[in-house]
Amino acid sequence: MIKKMRLKFFCVTSAIVVAMVIIFCSSIIISTKIRNNSEARNALDRIVTMFENFTEDSGEGVRLQMNDLRSFAVILDSNNDIIRKPNVTYYTDQEIKTYIAQIINGKAPRYFIVSQKDIESGKLIAWVDRSIETKEFNSLTLTVCLVGMGGILILLVFVWFLSFWIVRPAVQSLEKQKRFISEASHELRTPLTIISAGVELLQKQKGNNTDTKKWLADIKMQTEKMTVMASDLLSLSRLGETPEAPKTDFDLSQEIEKCVLSFESVAYEQGKELLHDIDQDILYKGNAVAVGHAVSILCDNAIKHSNDKAIIKVTLKKQNGKIYLSVINTGDGIKESEMPFIFDRFYRGSESRAETQGTGLGLAILKTLAEQNDWKIDVKVHTDKTVFSILF
Repeated sequence: MIKKMRLKFFCVTSAIVVAMVIIFCSSIIISTKIRNNSEARNALDRIVTMFENFTEDSGEGVRLQMNDLRSFAVILDSNNDIIRKPNVTYYTDQEIKTYIAQIINGKAPRYFIVSQKDIESGKLIAWVDRSIETKEFNSLTLTVCLVGMGGILILLVFVWFLSFWIVRPAVQSLEKQKRFISEASHELRTPLTIISAGVELLQKQKGNNTDTKKWLADIKMQTEKMTVMASDLLSLSRLGETPEAPKTDFDLSQEIEKCVLSFESVAYEQGKELLHDIDQDILYKGNAVAVGHAVSILCDNAIKHSNDKAIIKVTLKKQNGKIYLSVINTGDGIKESEMPFIFDRFYRGSESRAETQGTGLGLAILKTLAEQNDWKIDVKVHTDKTVFSILF
């Protein structure tokens, strides 16, 4: 549980950190892109306006003062021949003709921003060469991405070590809670045993009237219930305290069949039928004690919470390399509103289920066993039956 808590904190915090870094880096890249495009478009508009307003003067030709040295404009006639161009340029005549041909054919270089406009004297074509800005923008994008990834890695390492410090108070609180439950459960067993023994002794004495016998029977029943609860609490606390048991290879079919057979007499005494359909020779690597404990909890719950003369069936199948255990009972189905709480400690559900003997700790123990052994529990509720499944 502690590992999952720390992992959950790490995943949530990491997701927030990664999202913030991505948003920050993206905002830099996008804003730079928008600014560059805006500057290029404004420069192109200025060139078009300046070129439209210039006329030939005393045979000297058009002299165009351009702010951007990589900008150019020409006017073409109907045959796409140049009839006006700046007499001061940083392009050769061959480059100009090549660029014009590419622009007319819709194949201008991708780093060109082009404007084409029909005017009285012909067709105006202007362009701005942004190759240097494009290279600078690509370099900036690469730098921002590298810095962003480096920042993410550093922050993730920081968050990982921070998770130990953040979770530490919760870990200490859980450890104290487990220790208290364990010690309290252990201490309760001795007085409960003494009370139970004293009640049995009083029941054997002669002369007790009917009311006294009834009271003693009630005391004995409640004492036994408290003893079971203390034992379950002790088992639950020990599951969290004991280190993970080593996994060994064992015959899962035999282990489950042995557990099921031990409950046949219990089911028979209550007028119920316990059936099993277990595939033989299924080998499994895990904790045999945990498997037996889980099967016992499911069988015990199925017998307790099934209708009179119910049929309870335990199946074990291996399909596509996966092992499935299912316990089906024809008792009152669990309500949809109860589903989120059935694995909570001491939760016993509806009144009909609460009246049955039990402590409400069985499914909580089953959930802990599943978490420790990486099992998956599935619960399906129908109108006339309840199905608990475990995927090993």
